[in-house]
Amino acid sequence: MKDRKITFRVTQEEYDLIDSKKQTEKHFVYGGRWDMSAYIRNLVLSQSGGADVRIDKELSHLNYEIRKIGVNINQIAHKLNANYGDPRDAQYVMELMTELTKTVDEFKEQFKSE
Repeated sequence: MKDRKITFRVTQEEYDLIDSKKQTEKHFVYGGRWDMSAYIRNLVLSQSGGADVRIDKELSHLNYEIRKIGVNINQIAHKLNANYGDPRDAQYVMELMTELTKTVDEFKEQFKSE
C-alpha cells in the first residue's frame, strides 16, 4: 500500500521531457490515462535494484486472470465429475491450459528481454 507521498518541482522543459514519454512508454497507461507517478517510480526503483512497476502491474493483472481461469476449470471439473457435460469439454480445457501456458511463457520472455 502506498502511504507516503513525495512531491518535487521541475522546470517546464523537464516536465515536457517527462510528459513526452507518453508516446513511447505505453506500459504506464492504466484505465486510458498515462500514469506519470508509475513511470517515475519505475525509473527510480529499477535503477536502485527495486521492483519494476510495469512488471508488478502486469503480474497483478496476470494473477487475476489466472484466478478467473481456475474458477472456470473448477466449475467444469465439478460438472464432469457429476456426469453432467461432455468429455470433450475436458479436452477443451486442456487446450485452454496449453494456450495459457504459452501466454505466460511469452510474458516471461517479454520482460526477460527488457
